[in-house]
Amino acid sequence: MANLKRNMIVLVKEVKEAEIETVKYLTPESLVYEAIDMTQEIDKSEEAKSAAS
Repeated sequence: MANLKRNMIVLVKEVKEAEIETVKYLTPESLVYEAIDMTQEIDKSEEAKSAAS
């Protein structure tokens, strides 16, 4: 799990003559882990539904 993908948003704050001032925001790692947990729960739920039918 060390190679988890993180998304980034780059916000342009100010444009000067030859420079662009930006701020970078990364998605929190905790959200990535929560999404993985939710995906696993959904997969288990779908497997249980398939087994029941």
